[in-house]
Amino acid sequence: MLQMKEGERMVKEVRRHWFVMVAPVFGAVILALFPLVAIIILSVISFSVFDHISLGGPASALVIALYSWWLLFVTIFLIIRWTEYYLDVWYITNMRVVDVDQSSLFSRKTKTLSLRRIQDITVDVKGFIATTFDFGDVHVQTAGSSRQIILRQSQKPYEVKRMILRCIEEAPRRKGKPFKSEGSLNENESKDIKET
Repeated sequence: MLQMKEGERMVKEVRRHWFVMVAPVFGAVILALFPLVAIIILSVISFSVFDHISLGGPASALVIALYSWWLLFVTIFLIIRWTEYYLDVWYITNMRVVDVDQSSLFSRKTKTLSLRRIQDITVDVKGFIATTFDFGDVHVQTAGSSRQIILRQSQKPYEVKRMILRCIEEAPRRKGKPFKSEGSLNENESKDIKET
């Protein structure tokens, strides 16, 4: 969980779209079924190989034990991928954007950008599937540096962009100047977000 500063409040917690887990789950199912399919194909091709394996015999116990170990490794693979997916998150607050990048099971990087330093926000949605399921990359660039954070495969990326822009416009400014950029919300968009 994010440690909040004084006067800071959580606006939104953003995660990657669920569709990014389809490939790992599909791969795990294929890996889990592969030994069974291989045994069936080999038994059809060569009956003599499986003549020694009878139900309840020591050879069948060995096959079941090996298959159980195989399923254990496939399950561990899937749990690791789920953990990486779940812990990779963006926190949008009324003061900053925090990117927690879980790149592997024991590797996490955290980047923080102050809302008043954000200069540009772009959304990149590529392909038919990303357009259909409404996910894409959100790029947030800071002023005066090459530092940026990217939320890859974010769910509802245009809504995330509008939410950050709204937070920027509502954030208190030191010099009293309102934030204006190409991506700033107009009055109608701002009303639409407040109503939802």
